[in-house]
Amino acid sequence: MEIGKKSNRMARKILLLLLSQVIISCTESKTSSRRNQTPKVHEEDVRQEAIFTPDSTIHGVLKLHNRTSLDEFYGETERLKLVDSLREAYVLPFCNRNGSQYLFGYQYEGNEKLSFSVFEIGYVKKDMEVCEARVDVENFSTESGIKLGMPLEELLELKGKEYEFRSDSLIIYKIDDYSGSEFLQKYNMPAYFLECSMNASRVSKIKLGFEYP
Repeated sequence: MEIGKKSNRMARKILLLLLSQVIISCTESKTSSRRNQTPKVHEEDVRQEAIFTPDSTIHGVLKLHNRTSLDEFYGETERLKLVDSLREAYVLPFCNRNGSQYLFGYQYEGNEKLSFSVFEIGYVKKDMEVCEARVDVENFSTESGIKLGMPLEELLELKGKEYEFRSDSLIIYKIDDYSGSEFLQKYNMPAYFLECSMNASRVSKIKLGFEYP
């Protein structure tokens, strides 16, 4: 009788041990499965970082180093006069429809007449008399959509974070590797820059084009 009781106790111990091993095995299997599962990523969390590409066109028409684009942009070119007292080079000034924004085209020495190496967009101030040549547009902008008043976040989404310099009031992008840049080789210019002045984290001035060779 005593032997029978011992056998029953031994059988129960063996059964409990087997059950414990089964439970541990199942738990480890589930844990391993969770570890091997690929995390679910929502599409809106995957954002490709913008890569800087140079802008060379204003309002989709006026282009750097392209004299004929001025005819399409403004037309009456015989009335236009370069001004030598506004910036470090001769500039051709334009204003938008309501006279609140200016556009300067810089003509370097050696450029074809009325062909521009730099564009500058800014707000017209009271003491600026630059609005003789008006263009029928509400806002001047580049081909990638950079315009005055644009928030900093939108600018970085468009042009990326590969800037040469950044402060609270200025962001500068630059391309100066001539041998590695098809863009510079196309125009045969040594370096390109895009400068965006900031005011309260919004674009207040845009200057883009080629450095003087």
